[in-house]
This record gives sequence, structure tokens and C-alpha cells, in this order.
Amino acid sequence: MNKKIIFSTALFFLVSVVAIFILVGEKNAIDPNQPEPGKDAEIILYYGVTCPHCIDLDAWIEANKIKEKVVFGQKEIFQNEGNRQELLAKAKICGIAEESVGVPFLWTGSTCLIGKDNIIKFFEDKINGQTQ
Repeated sequence: MNKKIIFSTALFFLVSVVAIFILVGEKNAIDPNQPEPGKDAEIILYYGVTCPHCIDLDAWIEANKIKEKVVFGQKEIFQNEGNRQELLAKAKICGIAEESVGVPFLWTGSTCLIGKDNIIKFFEDKINGQTQ
């Protein structure tokens, strides 16, 4: 009789643990239709953690809930050499010399924008349906 109780308890515990993992896995599942921020997003905002213009832009993005209205990724370049090289490659596509590149820098999927004001205008136009 003791073995039946131990076996039943162990089986119940095992089933409970498996059920929890399944439920947590579904809750944290990635939507395949949404790009991973910064990875496959067509629009990418490159920034530096200590860049004052980037900090101001980030505050504007948050205050205006831009992330709820436009899908875009963000990549930090001061502490991530790979992201910095990626930004330089995008700038090269746009014909921008390396010494002229700065942050904040926005890759729209086809064009480059440098500077807080240009990027704010892009997002405002995008939200108002004036850009693609």
C-alpha cells in the first residue's frame, strides 16, 4: 500500500512539472510573424548608451508610444562592435562616409537617417501614413 502512495505521488508530481513547463513555454513562445527586435526588423535604430541625442530620442519614443505604433529594432553600437560594423555597412549602402556617421542613426530598410530630428520626423510621417 505504501508503494502505491509513493508511486501515485511521484507520478502526480511529474505530471505537474511537465504541465507547468508546457504552459510556461506557450506563454513565452515567440510570434513567428513578428521580427525579433533588432534582428530581422526592417527598420533599425542604432544608438549609443551615452549619446545625449540618443537618450533624448529614446525619451521621445517612449513618451509617444512609438514602439506600439511602428515595428523597429534597436542596436547599441558603443559597446557592441558587431552592431557598429553593421551600422557602417548600412551607411556605406547610403553613400555616407565612415567619418560622417553618427548616432542616432536609423536604417529604414532602404535609406539612412542621422540625427534625432530626422528620425522623429520619419516616425511621425510613418505613423501618419506619409512614408513606407
